[in-house]
Formats: sequence, C-alpha cells, structure tokens
Amino acid sequence: MIYNDPPPPEPHPIVITHLDSPRVQEHLAWLKTLIRQAYPDARFSAYEATEPAEGVYLEVYLSDNQAELPESVRDHQYEALDREGLSLYLVRQPLRAAPPEAA
Repeated sequence: MIYNDPPPPEPHPIVITHLDSPRVQEHLAWLKTLIRQAYPDARFSAYEATEPAEGVYLEVYLSDNQAELPESVRDHQYEALDREGLSLYLVRQPLRAAPPEAA
C-alpha cells in the first residue's frame, strides 16, 4: 500500500521548559483562548514544578466539576509536547479550589 501523506514528525526530546519562555507564553495564551471559548468563566494559574514531571503546569479551574476540556485543548498540549518538546501540562481543577490570584 502506498501512502501519499508525509510521515508524521518524529517527537522532539522533552526539554526543560520555563514559564518565562516566549514560546511557552504563546502556548499558554492559545490554550487559555481555546478553553475560554468553551468555558468563559474558566480561571487559570500557571507555575513551574518538578513533580510529577519537570515543566510548566497550567491549572484550569472550571465551575462545572463534570466538564471536560475540549479535544482541541488536549491536541494543542500534545502538539507542544510532541512536536516542540515543551514540557507543558494541563491540570483540571474545580473552580471552588481556585486560589484568589488565579485569573
């Protein structure tokens, strides 16, 4: 069987990702936009951590405890991880647990 599509890109090795990186800030802004399209009341908190994996974490606070993040959000997160090697992770939290500084 012959395929006309190009092969999928090889995943990049995971690199240490920092919150102040312009590329990370760009991905965070896009993820927030995608999430707010589905959940306008979403709140966010971004931070660097070493556990469970080293990288940047975006906590997403939603008022609906049963709400699922849109598939496009997970796709974008995986693309940042696989194609660019950015250790950027999403953490889903209920809105009632949002810290006062989250926005």
